[in-house]
Amino acid sequence: MKKVIYILSLIVSSIAFAAPDFIEIRSIKSSYQIGDRPVYLITQMLKPNDVNTEVFIEAKLQGVPIKVVKISESQWGVVSSSLANLGPLTFEAKVYLQNKNSALSKKIAVEKNLREVEDLLQAKRKAKDPQRIAILESAISEKNQESVLLEEQLAKGRTLIETQSMVIPVSSMLKKNTTLVNPAALVFNVNEPYVEGRNKFLSVSVNQNGVPEIGSFKTEVVVKIDGVEKVKGRNQSYVYLDFSALQRGTYSFTAELFLRDKFVADILEEAIGSASITRLNTLPQLRNEAISNDLKLYYDKEIEDVTLISQALDSVFEDIKINFYSTSKSIAVLAPPLVFSTLAANTNHSCGIVSGKLYCWGKNEHGELGVGDNLPRLIPTEVNGMSSGVTEVQVGLNHTCAIKSNTLYCWGDNTFGQLGNGLNSSTYLPVQVSGLPTLYGSISLGSHHSCVITSGGTYCWGRNSHGQLGIGSLTDSNIPVLVLTPSLVTWGGLTSGDSFTCAFRPGGGLGGPGFAYCWGSNEYGQLGLSGGGTYSTPVNSDVGTYKAKGDTICIYSLHWSCRGNNSYGQFGLGLTNSTHVFVYIPGPYEGYGNLVLGKNSICYTNYSQAYCAGKGVDGGLGNNGNSNSSVFVAQPYYPNSISRMEIGDGYGLAQVTDDYLMSWGANRGGNLGNGTSDVHNLTPKPVNAPLTLHSFKY
Repeated sequence: MKKVIYILSLIVSSIAFAAPDFIEIRSIKSSYQIGDRPVYLITQMLKPNDVNTEVFIEAKLQGVPIKVVKISESQWGVVSSSLANLGPLTFEAKVYLQNKNSALSKKIAVEKNLREVEDLLQAKRKAKDPQRIAILESAISEKNQESVLLEEQLAKGRTLIETQSMVIPVSSMLKKNTTLVNPAALVFNVNEPYVEGRNKFLSVSVNQNGVPEIGSFKTEVVVKIDGVEKVKGRNQSYVYLDFSALQRGTYSFTAELFLRDKFVADILEEAIGSASITRLNTLPQLRNEAISNDLKLYYDKEIEDVTLISQALDSVFEDIKINFYSTSKSIAVLAPPLVFSTLAANTNHSCGIVSGKLYCWGKNEHGELGVGDNLPRLIPTEVNGMSSGVTEVQVGLNHTCAIKSNTLYCWGDNTFGQLGNGLNSSTYLPVQVSGLPTLYGSISLGSHHSCVITSGGTYCWGRNSHGQLGIGSLTDSNIPVLVLTPSLVTWGGLTSGDSFTCAFRPGGGLGGPGFAYCWGSNEYGQLGLSGGGTYSTPVNSDVGTYKAKGDTICIYSLHWSCRGNNSYGQFGLGLTNSTHVFVYIPGPYEGYGNLVLGKNSICYTNYSQAYCAGKGVDGGLGNNGNSNSSVFVAQPYYPNSISRMEIGDGYGLAQVTDDYLMSWGANRGGNLGNGTSDVHNLTPKPVNAPLTLHSFKY
């Protein structure tokens, strides 16, 4: 019985079938092009009645025998080499029945002979003696004759039951794999910022609106990083890429969308799956169960044949895909953040503590960064000699002080003796403050003066033009002098504005009643007295917890209230008049959020949200604006809760919990830490991104 089917259709996506009887022949395409690799799959449709009888298939392509490999219990595969000539292309398959056991024993013998012939050929290549070579040639001839006889016996034991042919045209059009011009078929879904070592993902999604007739195709998305394939997804809406293994640096991501004809891909995937099961499970199990070594070696050869056709099917599967769309994106992976436990900000420079190590950044004309020179630093930079043991830091206008191992050090501008070392010359490195008793509590810096609580009382030094040293005179001092506060009082805290200072004890928690005293400038009523003026001797004030900055002071006692300078509307009450009495600052949280006081602004924070009022020039409020506001305006949400915030003059810093320090506002020489000296941030943006300094990967 012989059946011949002529396929005339030129539609690539259709599948060619021979009319099924005992077998069914399928070609993956109804027409081929020069350069294609034809694939034929032969499926057994009927089973022999006798369980000891099996099917054997041989095939020819263009009249030339071609290897047929059994890839499953009922399926065989044929993969040709690439086509070089025009068609028609004729494929013929013959179906035989044979005795299973008899055929197996002869096939084992044939394979054994082939191995022995190969061994003899190797021995012949090494032989030198002509007589030895002649003996080997004779043995090779005998083995070949044995193989011929075995093949003849195999052929005689087979019964031809069916022949089927398939004729398919071959066109001259060469294969192409060109990226087409299409609407955006792929979309990058980015979740920045990406941080070295953190488990964050990027996904690429298939935009089905960008793929016409997508139901007729199978998709494959490939994502490459710097040209190297990292992830591949077939028939998925999304492909995900884990960033946790990427080191800091800038990477080029490329996403490619490939399409395969759905019908062709389905046939190939089925064949590939069947071959995989046979190669990895069926044949290895038969080999393990084999008793004789010859039978084991026979199954080794069968596994090798299935492996080769599996590779060929994989190659064809790759070959049929069309590169439909490609897009690229550059993405930065940032260095792990410095998580600051303490922050300090004034006008031109900022500082913070990370695990006992002190960093400063910004303008450095007077050496206020403590790095050994007067050059600015545009990102957080370690202070000389302050790599561990630092517990507190405060910044003045152009000088800085920090406590390290219970010892107070200062550096920077010393025009008024604000470094407390008995001199009036500036220093670029930390110097120890002279003659202090044992430190007991906090330090506090104004624009040009410094104060600290010790076991022997409160001491101040530096400029005293407004009585800010609290010593009963207006004389500057370059060494610490004792403030005239009540004796035998254990102070709970100390806070300074530009030219005034307050010491306070909230009461109750320290084993006694509350106290508060303030001294220095009262220009805006910040000391709680009307009429302005200066007070070189401490004056009694309301009991509570104080925060001072610029010419404003705020107190917490059940809720937040402020007095002093309000010329920028920083109280958030819709007014710009200053006051010498405390006024309630409800803010967005009715006075119960965390109030952060700046020189000319106030912010309230609550979890990942902040509202600010006051000076807004150059983004000073962080609300993407550039103007002052006498009411509280919202900043964008932070990526996590705000663990601490510090505000200077028209700029601010916010430490996000376990994440980056953010900065916003005016940039005067690098105080924002954003890698520039003059680029303002209208909204909070990460500080300490090494990519602003490095373009290489670590």
